[in-house]
Amino acid sequence: MQQYSLQPDVVGHHYCAGPPLASFRLGQGFLILAAIPLSVAKNGFRIFTLSVLAVYVDPSFLHGRLHHQGGIVFFLVFLAGLSILLWLVRWAERKLMAQQPAVTKLATPIAVSKATPDNFV
Repeated sequence: MQQYSLQPDVVGHHYCAGPPLASFRLGQGFLILAAIPLSVAKNGFRIFTLSVLAVYVDPSFLHGRLHHQGGIVFFLVFLAGLSILLWLVRWAERKLMAQQPAVTKLATPIAVSKATPDNFV
């Protein structure tokens, strides 16, 4: 049974610094949505690897230690894919942020007054 991983959500929250879009960061949402195909690809890679090892090396790989306790190996594959995707999202966000004009003037000027003993609260 495949379980949802919170890792893309946490990574997206801490490393994606794009402009908020209706209080939801676009890069973070992309990472969360990309986690589903990455998980499927990771599981497919796991099945493929174990099958090839069972056919060409030893059939005991289908019920051996790598099958039952090798989750960390395949998790690292998922983590590498997520890291590459995170790097691409951050690169794209920096490009988008560089294209946006910086705010140089306020729409309405702020009244500045000096504090005197009469108007100091």
